[in-house]
Formats: sequence, C-alpha cells, structure tokens
Amino acid sequence: MTNWHPWSWKINDEIILNLIRNLPHVIAVLGGSFSILHSGHKALIRRAFEVGDSVVLGLTTDEYVQKHKVYNVGSYGKREKNLINFMSTFNKPFTIRPLESREGALTTSPDLDILVVSQETAANVVGINEIRRSRGLKQLSIEVVPLVLAEDLFPISSTRVNRREIRSNGKRVQPVKISISTENDLKVSATNDVFRKIMKNFTVQKFTDYSLDTDQPFGEDTEKYATTRAISGLRDNDYSIGVESGVFYNSYNDIYYDVHVAAIIDRQSRITVGYSSGFEIPPEMVDSIKRGYNEKEAFLKIYGNENHPMDSGIAGSISNNTINRRELIGESIRNALVPRLAPLYYQYMPDSHYRP
Repeated sequence: MTNWHPWSWKINDEIILNLIRNLPHVIAVLGGSFSILHSGHKALIRRAFEVGDSVVLGLTTDEYVQKHKVYNVGSYGKREKNLINFMSTFNKPFTIRPLESREGALTTSPDLDILVVSQETAANVVGINEIRRSRGLKQLSIEVVPLVLAEDLFPISSTRVNRREIRSNGKRVQPVKISISTENDLKVSATNDVFRKIMKNFTVQKFTDYSLDTDQPFGEDTEKYATTRAISGLRDNDYSIGVESGVFYNSYNDIYYDVHVAAIIDRQSRITVGYSSGFEIPPEMVDSIKRGYNEKEAFLKIYGNENHPMDSGIAGSISNNTINRRELIGESIRNALVPRLAPLYYQYMPDSHYRP
C-alpha cells in the first residue's frame, strides 16, 4: 500500500481551489418585463443559466412599464418575487436589477459576457456591440433562444395570455379555428388527421364560397389555386387551408405526375406551402387531360368505374390501394406546416404585438 504524506491532501485541495478561483467566470445577462412568467420566459431564463456561471436579469421598473406596455403589468415587487422563485431552482448565483431603459447596463458594464435574447427580439440588439466597441468594452456574445410556440403554433407572449387567448403554458383557451376551402369531405378528414397529431384543441370547418378559373391546374398554377382557396376561407379563422391536385411535367423523363399542393395562410397573413409525393399519370389520361378533361373525368372516360371504385381516389385505383388520396392530401398539409413547427430554422418573426 502506498503511504500518502498527511499534507498531500491539503496541498492538492489548495491547488484545486486556486484553479477554480482562476477559472473565467461567465456572466449571462437578459432583460424584460416578465409580466407573466410563461413558458417562453422560462426557456429564456433556463438558457441563461446554461451558458452562464451566473446570471444578471434586468427587470423593467414600474415607470418603464407604464410608458411602454399597453396591457396591465404586475408591480415590480410581484414580478421580482416570481422570478426569484423560479431562478432559485437553478442553484447558480443570480442578480435582478431594475431596468429603466431598453439597453440598461448593456452598453456600459465591462463585466458582462453573454447577452441572451429571444428570436423575436434579436434584431433589437444589433447596435449594442458597436456602442461597446466605441467605448473600449469587450464584445458580448449573443445567444438567441428559439421562439416557444403555443398550442396553436403562434409564439407564446404575455400579450396573448393577458388577452386570454392562451394560458401561460401555451394551451389555447378557445379551440384553434381552422378552415379548409373545399366541397370534398375527404379533405376535411385529411386536415383533421394532420392537426390531431399537432394539437388537441381545434375545430375544422368546410368553406365553400370560393371560385377558381379551372378545376384542373397545371404546374405552378397548382400553387396559385391552392393559395386562392386558402385566402378565400381565412376570414376570422386562425388558419385557412387550400389544397389542389395538379399535373406537373418532368422534362427530364417526359412524364406527367400528379402532385397535391397545400397552401396555409394564418391570421397574420403568413403563407406556407407544402407538396405531397407524386405518382405518374398514365399516358392515356395525359392525352385526355390536355384536351380539357380533369384527372377524374379522364380516368372515368378511359377506364370506367365499375372495377375502379373512387373511394381512395385515382391514386388508390391505379396503385391497388397502396396509396390513397386522403394520404396525399395529408402529406401536403403536413409539409406546409413544417416551417411553422420549427421557427428557428425558418426565421419566423411575428408581428410587434407579440413582443414578450
């Protein structure tokens, strides 16, 4: 057995303590009113503790709030207490300081290292480092925290909680209102299938008061008419959807494909588009379509419907039901929702009334 000198533990402890004392201490800073401590705020604070050894939080004063907020905000003391309760769970040192201006100490304090901001407020801090540079201060690293979405895929915000649109955890108070412009119940069913995987509290209604120049679009016109359908049905809904089945030509192999296109417009007038997988249209049908028939008419004209029931659409009939139209419609709607599910990758910037 090795004999350890009795002082060896003390020496090693002192070395370790000195190393710890000399390690760089990273200070993360963030600020806001935090009028309602919702899930978006918590994500912002959580990230600050992840990147910093300690956190400095600037909390807007009552005077600042009265000048800049259009909704009722709790007192500084109440907001501070809520923050202390939450921030104490991270077992790291933190400080809450009164914030009397948007910049606070960001342009004057030499001790700060990382500025933590939400995706929607990132543009507001562009000039901070320029001012610090002009004053001989070190540059701040900018940590952008992705938007936290409510159940309805719009950002969580204090404004929305105050309006009783959502709860602080992002759940909707009233159902999300979704319209789809169609006379086909199959599209309504496919819409329900897709949204059921994303949210619980929603309703889908059919909108039929729209008009199109054709019932058989080609190429880019498919996106045009899908968007026309969507815009027509928006009205007072949260989302409106238009789905079109179009004929797309691939010049590389000289083949025509059937592809479903979904356009989704929301109450902020943002439009996203998605496409289904495509299948080759039989050449005989292509000739009829070029002569003015739509796909269904061309199919029934050539093949009849005695041995080809149309419950699953043309896709089901020509694929021995390995695919069906409901699935293709659902694919296009699902794919149109992708940019809404991941705002960090698609740089979604909501309107100003969704500021935290």
